[in-house]
Amino acid sequence: PEPLDRLYFNGDKSAFKACLTLFEAEGMKHYALADKGAENGIVAQIAGGDEPVNAGLYRAYADNLAKAVGRVYAEGGPEADRFRANLRRFAAYKAWHATQQVRQRVREADGDTEAGTKVLHAFNRWQAAEYNTAVARCRTAKQWDAFAQDDNRRLFPNIVWLPSRSATPRELHAAFWNRVWPKDDPFWNENQPGNLWNCKCDWEETDEPPTDGNPKAAVKHDGLEGNPAKTGEIFTDNASYIRKASKTVEHYALKLTRTDSYEWAKEHLKGTEVRNEDSGLEIAMSGRGIKEYLSQNHDDYYVKNEMIRRMPQVLKNAEYCGKTTHKGRRSEIFKVILSGKENFIICNYQDDQRLYFYSITESEKVIKGK
Repeated sequence: PEPLDRLYFNGDKSAFKACLTLFEAEGMKHYALADKGAENGIVAQIAGGDEPVNAGLYRAYADNLAKAVGRVYAEGGPEADRFRANLRRFAAYKAWHATQQVRQRVREADGDTEAGTKVLHAFNRWQAAEYNTAVARCRTAKQWDAFAQDDNRRLFPNIVWLPSRSATPRELHAAFWNRVWPKDDPFWNENQPGNLWNCKCDWEETDEPPTDGNPKAAVKHDGLEGNPAKTGEIFTDNASYIRKASKTVEHYALKLTRTDSYEWAKEHLKGTEVRNEDSGLEIAMSGRGIKEYLSQNHDDYYVKNEMIRRMPQVLKNAEYCGKTTHKGRRSEIFKVILSGKENFIICNYQDDQRLYFYSITESEKVIKGK
């Protein structure tokens, strides 16, 4: 079997069937490549073109994985932004690999697109494991945040690792089953249910005392390192799609995710208005402002761009910081929190005297001139 088949499904056909059953129940209806016509169309596009990454393939992977976040974070919010941003980047790298491999196989087969379809089928079955694991990792992160609440820590200071629900469980986590660790044990920084592909282990808070002789080793799969509640990552850069890609792929990932966010915002936000509750100011959304915001450099570029999808709510609740004037341009500044840090959204008055959403900065200098 392919290396990813061994990693994702433990080299076990029954594990693959169980994974696919769960994916079909929860994720397939959100997966564009479940439509054979769409799949054939993408293979034909790749075979007949030379683009490094097929945009339709990216959207199929990215939209499906983004839905995995929504299964756990239905209310949205900053945590969902971070996870969706991480998964869209992951999807861009996956789409690059799939595009390259489909094109190569079709060429090796003298133009027979069926060869490319077989490659895409492999990426489709891996999508099932990736979707299920994304759901599990999101659930783990949300549970951890609840475990860390002060009242919960006081009442239930420890966590017990519950056995896998899988009919064919891996042995890797078996040493942890029914054992109890304190919540503040470093063990949890690397070990959590969901840090093996297709893991079906669980955990729960408890006031039972820690067990003796607990293992200390980190047991995880490549690409699933760290506690997602702390790192903000569902899949890390050690995932095979990212680790095995050339450095130029990051450029394509940035471009794909930015274009995707722009097309979404242009359709859903352009021409709308939102009222900031702190100031009472009405803020209009324009194509120019959306484009400027998405093009703005940022330490958390992917998360910043993901936040555009809930910008009406962000602007509604943002803290008003006051007016500024720069080179004759009048602006209103609003403070928001992005990835745990203060950021400032800039809204400008235009010739029609209306206030328009425009950009974002991490620098406090923007409010110094008020």
